[in-house]
Amino acid sequence: MNSDIRELARVNVKAAMNKEYAENEKLIEEQIIKWTTSRHIKEIVFYLMARNQAIRAFLSLPENEQTIQALHHRTQSPSAEYLKLMRRLRATRYPLFIKEKAERALFKDYTHVDFKRATHFLDQTLPSAPEPNFIIVLLKRVFMLIGKVVELIFSLGWGIVWIGILVLVIVSYITDASSDTLRVKNSRIFSYGGISEGNSTTKLGADTPQIPDVSNKAGYGNPGVSGHDAPSSMKSSTSSTNSSGNETLSATNTENQTESDNSNYKNSKSNFITIGPLKDHLISATYFLPESDENEIFIINDGDIIELPNKEKVVIDFEITSESPPIFKLNNEILESYPTTKENVYWISFEPTDKETTVEVIIGVEIDRFIFNNLN
Repeated sequence: MNSDIRELARVNVKAAMNKEYAENEKLIEEQIIKWTTSRHIKEIVFYLMARNQAIRAFLSLPENEQTIQALHHRTQSPSAEYLKLMRRLRATRYPLFIKEKAERALFKDYTHVDFKRATHFLDQTLPSAPEPNFIIVLLKRVFMLIGKVVELIFSLGWGIVWIGILVLVIVSYITDASSDTLRVKNSRIFSYGGISEGNSTTKLGADTPQIPDVSNKAGYGNPGVSGHDAPSSMKSSTSSTNSSGNETLSATNTENQTESDNSNYKNSKSNFITIGPLKDHLISATYFLPESDENEIFIINDGDIIELPNKEKVVIDFEITSESPPIFKLNNEILESYPTTKENVYWISFEPTDKETTVEVIIGVEIDRFIFNNLN
C-alpha cells in the first residue's frame, strides 16, 4: 500500500480499495511466473493476489454489510486462480501462510484505533478523548504515591524476611552438623568397650584361654561352664556343616532369585505397550517456523514436548489417513484448520503462549497431543 492510496483511503476507503485492486492486477499481469522464478517474486505475486481476493470479497458485499467485522473476516479457502498457481509452481505451504499475512495487513492498512481501542475505517474521524477531570487526576496521583510508598515498605520488609530466612538456614546447617557428629560418636560405642567382653580390641574379657566344656557348644552365646567360646570337635564339624548348608542355601536362594528376576522381567515386559510405526496411526504431523531464517521442517509424534527457542508463529501440517473429519484444539479451544492442495492434508497456525501451548487432534476415539514450550 503506497502513500497515494493511503492518503486516498483517509478520504474514501472504497475508492482506495478499487485503486489498489487495479494496480495489483496490473502488476500481476506483468509478471510471468514459472517454476524457475525466484522465490521472492513468487511471494510478491501470491501476496498481491491474496490482497485482491480479500478486497473483491469485501466490495462484493451489499452496502449495509460492508462493516469492520466483514473486513476482518478472512476468506475460508483460496480462490481457484490462487490454487491453480500453487499447483503450477508446486507450492504447498508458503502461499497459504502469505495469504493469511496479506489479509491481516489489509485490515491494518484500512483501519485505525481510537483511545478506547475501538477499530474504525481509515476515512472515519476518530472520537476525541475527553479532557480529564482535575479531581480524577489528583486522585490518580495520590494513589500512585500511596502505591510507591507501599512498594517501598514491602521491598524493605522483604529484605528483612530474606535476612531471617538466611539466618534460619545457617542455624539449621549448624544444628545438622552437630547432630551428625553426635551420631558418629554413638556409632563407635562397640569400638570403645561400651559392651563388656565384646568383639573389639578394647573389650574387658580376654579371648584366652578358650576352655572346652561338656556342653559341646561352640561359638557366641556358649552357655557352658567356662562362660567363654570353647573350641571343640563340634566346632569344626558344625562350621563345615554350616558352611556346606550355607553354600546350599545360597545356591538355592540364587536360583530362586534368578527365577524370580526372570519372572519379574517377563511380567514387566508384558506390561509395556509397543507403539507401531507412524504409518499405522491415523495422524502424522510435521511443523515448521515460517518466521525463522532456517525454515526447517520437523517431524513430531503424539505426546512430544517441543521446546521453542523464541516466541514466534508455528505452522503444523497434519496428514489424516481416516475418513472421519478431524477436530483441532488449541489449549482446549476449537481451532480452525485449512486444507492444502494435497489430499487429506490440513494445516493450522498459532502464536505460542508464554509458558505452555497444547495442540490436540481428535479423530473418533483417537486423540493425539503435542505440547509446545516457550523457552524465553
